[in-house]
Amino acid sequence: YFPGISSSHPSVNYLGRLCGSSYAYFVLDNESSPESVRGLVGKRISGDRHSVLEAHLQDIGLDNAIRINQASSKAEAMNQLAMGEVEAVIMPEAVGRYLAKQLDINVRVLWQPDINVPVGFSVKAGNDELLNQLNEALEALENSGELDRIRRRWDVN
Repeated sequence: YFPGISSSHPSVNYLGRLCGSSYAYFVLDNESSPESVRGLVGKRISGDRHSVLEAHLQDIGLDNAIRINQASSKAEAMNQLAMGEVEAVIMPEAVGRYLAKQLDINVRVLWQPDINVPVGFSVKAGNDELLNQLNEALEALENSGELDRIRRRWDVN
């Protein structure tokens, strides 16, 4: 899944939905962290552009009041939060919790919509060999039950 690239985009072949992911605003779990999204006004946050949470900022009229820095990776975004360079980060909940654990920092979810974003694989259009290999591997994982075990382990659906 690539934010901003539709599954019908002409440059990719999409394998389909593997699981769902719920995005969240993460802040450090301390007394000085904001208690609501409105507490981010005038602050910098880091994360994916074109996420459902960026759309939420538009819906509540805060898209121009909160500056979103696009990090080169989710790990970099979480590191920016740990270092105090940003006030919050936007990323899938499971990824955020994993990265916070890796960095040994305490975070909490500031806000999370009740939206499940589909996650899947895309390959460059025309790369039919790779597309077929991935489809076969995913079918084998699905048929063996391994894909369900992976989804349960990482708490994704």
